[in-house]
Amino acid sequence: MSLGLNRVFIIGNLTRDPELRYTPTGKAVCNFTVAVNRRGDMNGDQTEFLACVAWDQLGELVNQKLRKGSRALVEGHLQTNRWTNSEGEDRQRLQVVATSMLFLDGRNRDSGPPMQRRGGVHLADADMDEAEEAWEALASK
Repeated sequence: MSLGLNRVFIIGNLTRDPELRYTPTGKAVCNFTVAVNRRGDMNGDQTEFLACVAWDQLGELVNQKLRKGSRALVEGHLQTNRWTNSEGEDRQRLQVVATSMLFLDGRNRDSGPPMQRRGGVHLADADMDEAEEAWEALASK
């Protein structure tokens, strides 16, 4: 079997405050939704609402620094969750599993500077030029 490519980059705004919880083993998991606007056809612009999840330290950082309306770049992969609900119906949900994020504005919960979290590295004081450079670096991988 040949390998495919499952990589996602989205830029948008959180639709509500992130929700942080912990698994029984103590792993942090943070759920949030990002609204992404795009140019539509004759029907006008369209907005996609994308479910996202961030795990461990990235999830804790998202919960600590972002809130409803915060703008962020999310890098990750798509994952489909499948389950059977209490009525016995099969359900599924597509979500973005975040592996890296760039916080693009100053709407942090603690009013601190925009921040980037990538692979254990935490960078503060990112401005839009740095955000564009980071985007280009991520896109060139």
